[in-house]
Amino acid sequence: MSSKPVSVLHGQKTPSSRGALLQKVLVVAQFSISVFLIISTLTVFKQLSYMRGRALGFDMEQKIGLRVRSNLGHLRRDYEAIKLAFLRDPDITGATVSSSVPGDISGSGYYMTTRPEDFRGAARLKVITVDDDFLSEYGIRMAAGRPFRKDDGGADRRGSIIVNRRGAQELGFASPEEALGKSFQAHYHRLTKQIVGVTEDFHFVGMKDLVDPLLLDLEESLYDTITLTVRSGGISRALGAVRKVWDEHFPGVPFAYFFVDENFGRIYLYEKQMGRLLAIITAAGIGIACLGLFGLAFFVARQREKEIGIRKVLGASPADIVSLLSGKYVPLILVSAAVACPAAWYAMGRWLRGFAYRIDMGALVFVIAVAAAFLVAMGTVAIQGLRAAMANPVDSLRNE
Repeated sequence: MSSKPVSVLHGQKTPSSRGALLQKVLVVAQFSISVFLIISTLTVFKQLSYMRGRALGFDMEQKIGLRVRSNLGHLRRDYEAIKLAFLRDPDITGATVSSSVPGDISGSGYYMTTRPEDFRGAARLKVITVDDDFLSEYGIRMAAGRPFRKDDGGADRRGSIIVNRRGAQELGFASPEEALGKSFQAHYHRLTKQIVGVTEDFHFVGMKDLVDPLLLDLEESLYDTITLTVRSGGISRALGAVRKVWDEHFPGVPFAYFFVDENFGRIYLYEKQMGRLLAIITAAGIGIACLGLFGLAFFVARQREKEIGIRKVLGASPADIVSLLSGKYVPLILVSAAVACPAAWYAMGRWLRGFAYRIDMGALVFVIAVAAAFLVAMGTVAIQGLRAAMANPVDSLRNE
């Protein structure tokens, strides 16, 4: 026989065991989802922080980039004069030209062979064509050998290349030192050049994938980007001078610049958007769970209204009443954690496997998520408990 609502509200009957069980199941489900979402959100932001904080192997701070979309012949022929024109401004401390900058994802590469004109089975290395200031401007460190030389009569331009550690391995060398002095022909320009240096691996396209085997070549025919290093605090002042030099050398070409670190940041755009969306969904999920728990706590407080009144008459403090009402919810939150933690560990573990360089989730993420859900739940119950504790016991004991 079902209970009449009026009788229930007056404390004359208790809810059916089926209804009470359903309420508990709903609370467990809501908080399980909340804990799952908290763990997921923390993991996404922790992975993003890891990828940003890990040493990338190059410096991209205080750098602006200029893409040259037309009159490329002038850039590739007169890039030294163009760089000098930019460097006349005291706020510009460095300049270099290249075929790409951090954040650019390119599939271009050279097939490299030791057998002239025979590229069957040749190793393929991705390529960035650079000038002789590129390594110093981007702070890329050498593992062996030397960087390109600027004043050598063009010998490096005609006959030298640099590879990264992964590139040396791809070419079959066991160590960077072993690669030095070895000559290879590139399929692009059919020139045979000698490896004069090996750089440390640097993550030009982020840390979602392993570092590619990479080759740096002094090849003007692919230059299309200018990188300028600007003095700290001088970007706003420097942009006027940059615009003036641009108009002098590329008249009629629209002026547009970008910040190199922002260009690099676009690599992680999907992960950033995912993190923001998860944060919003998590907040909504916690809110819904709290509303459900608040309603359940209100219902239980009404059911135990007379008991609470008697306890207050006998000297129970508000803290005692809150403890009385909140005690039954602790097991529910623990059950929620037991359901959510394994599910989140599995789901986020699969997501993290998509990154070549990834965090270890660790226990702290789970502890924080469970603690946050527990505190929110107890806070919600405490609010309702305090309302019941502050009510006048005479009102609850007056009605039979």
